[in-house]
Amino acid sequence: MAAGAFQELVSHVEWGQPLELFPTGKATNVARTIWSTCHCYISLELFNINFSNKPDETYARLLIGLRNSLAT
Repeated sequence: MAAGAFQELVSHVEWGQPLELFPTGKATNVARTIWSTCHCYISLELFNINFSNKPDETYARLLIGLRNSLAT
C-alpha cells in the first residue's frame, strides 16, 4: 500500500516538474523529501504531539511551504 502511494506521489511530481512546481532532477528524490516531511508530521499527530490549535490548516501550510521551497 505504501509503495503504491509513494509511486502516485512520484507521478504527481513528474507531472508538476514541467510546470516548475517542483525542481528538475530525479522525481523519486523530490518525492522522498515530500514523503518524509509529511510522514514525520503525521507521526507526531498520531502521538498527539501537535503544536497547533488548527492542525488541518497547519498541515496545508506545511505542504504549501514545502512545495514552494522545493520549487526554488
